Amino acid sequence: MDAKNDTGAIAIKPPAPDGVLYFIYQKDGDGAVSYEIANGAWATYWYGHSFELDGKRYFTGFAYATQERFPADGEHVPGPDDQVDLSNATFLLTDEGSETPWSLVGAEPYIGRFGAHDKGNEVDPGRKAQEFRTREGRLLLAVPTSSLQSGVRIESFDLFVFNPAKEVPIDEHHWTYVGNVYIGEDNSASCDQDAGRLACANSSGTLQFVPQDDSPMPMLRVERNGTVVDGPGQTRTLGSSDVLEYSFDAANRKYLTDDL
Repeated sequence: MDAKNDTGAIAIKPPAPDGVLYFIYQKDGDGAVSYEIANGAWATYWYGHSFELDGKRYFTGFAYATQERFPADGEHVPGPDDQVDLSNATFLLTDEGSETPWSLVGAEPYIGRFGAHDKGNEVDPGRKAQEFRTREGRLLLAVPTSSLQSGVRIESFDLFVFNPAKEVPIDEHHWTYVGNVYIGEDNSASCDQDAGRLACANSSGTLQFVPQDDSPMPMLRVERNGTVVDGPGQTRTLGSSDVLEYSFDAANRKYLTDDL
């Protein structure tokens, strides 16, 4: 029986992660959410998101796959340049009263690349995903993520755009990965405040979507707070001058900033 959500409405159970992986990679993992698919490449379920667009309710399951590697290549130790290929399977809610309420809209085995060390960025359960609907009827999704870089925990959002059109240009996808937005960082795992070498600093921020007259894609504004390292043993409190702004580069299909 489906549970009820906070509003009292019936919460429809989303497609299972192993089912999402099967639709994308066409290989049964026997219930696993991470398994080898071909030639040393591993597929892993990453994140699921339910949303409404143009009066329809969708669910998308995102996954990623590592690169193929062969025994003849020798032993490989994943490094920071070893990104993974993002993918998705998207479903439409077509029959709430059915045992199979979701119908597959489509699956895409490649929608972009991100991460490091043969892993995707870690989804941050302490922050919520954010959405923006463009005037062209697309959905911009910001998934809260974090990653570890040289002992520093980086907070960010990974960004995806959904185009619900039945057909898209041959060089585009229904879902497209459009970049990563930096929010803040915490160096507590590597700082040494007492020794006066690397000061301990912790910062975060809030993400805002700012509509633009000259583009269907919003500008992204990050208002930062907390402290940052400002020289040996020194920190600085972030203020209004530390706002970050990201604009959508249509040619590269990525959000970029000149502020970092």
